[in-house]
Amino acid sequence: MNTQVTSDQIEFYRKNGFLVIDDFLTGAELSVWRDAVDEAVAAHVSRPDAFHNQKGEDGYYKNVFIQCVNLWKTSEKIKVLILNPEFGRLAANLAGASGV
Repeated sequence: MNTQVTSDQIEFYRKNGFLVIDDFLTGAELSVWRDAVDEAVAAHVSRPDAFHNQKGEDGYYKNVFIQCVNLWKTSEKIKVLILNPEFGRLAANLAGASGV
């Protein structure tokens, strides 16, 4: 994970609220993240108590984006990715905070 940012990137983030970091993840890391998210979302929408727009037979709603929040609470794989200390340091550096 490429978490090194320059002062120019930090300034850009603070001014614009976003930052594109080239090569943030390697291909292998991206594959792990993609698989973890796909697995966590599939598990979330298949839960009988989950509220989402994927139930029923209406084809339109089957193609609408599903919002899944706090997947780290239900997926150990997502938890490991999201609570990675390097990721936290990056967020703290961008925000100008001592920790996240």
